[in-house]
Amino acid sequence: MAIPLLRLPANIRRAVFNHVSATSPPLRPTSAYAASTRTYTTTTTTPPPPESSVNHTEVSHFSALASSWWDPHGSSRLLHLMNPLRHDFLSRCLSASPPGPDTKLHFLDIGCGGGIFAESAARLAIAGSVTAIDPTPEVIAVAKKHQRSDPLLMQPGRLTYLQTPIEDLHTHTTPND
Repeated sequence: MAIPLLRLPANIRRAVFNHVSATSPPLRPTSAYAASTRTYTTTTTTPPPPESSVNHTEVSHFSALASSWWDPHGSSRLLHLMNPLRHDFLSRCLSASPPGPDTKLHFLDIGCGGGIFAESAARLAIAGSVTAIDPTPEVIAVAKKHQRSDPLLMQPGRLTYLQTPIEDLHTHTTPND
């Protein structure tokens, strides 16, 4: 006589379910079921072509925020607050396999915006170079303007901003980058 599954304790039910789902072939809808279902979407914007990761709605959004990017109390406040946490995370990752004493690291900041992380990374003693990319022209202009306020960041090769999507990065770099 089989014991109804719902009467079993929860931990046993989970074990039975996990065993069945792990060993059973995946369920596939029958053709009659598949033919009777439809998929609806509520998306009102046209998605970008598959060869591009650029979302033009996001570009417009960040363009509007560009002028206040470096205001630590403005719309990018959370980015300013998160930046020390990003560096703590990097330090913990590097501590697992520290670079040699003369090793300089090369950073790539994808979606750099106005350069909050890129600038702070370029100031690190272990940074050899930082390449920061973003498809939004307005935020790259803000980043470059802010970069000019620090002579260290103006050293050749120290910090490079590129207004480009990730798909086109190869056209801006050399094989040794």
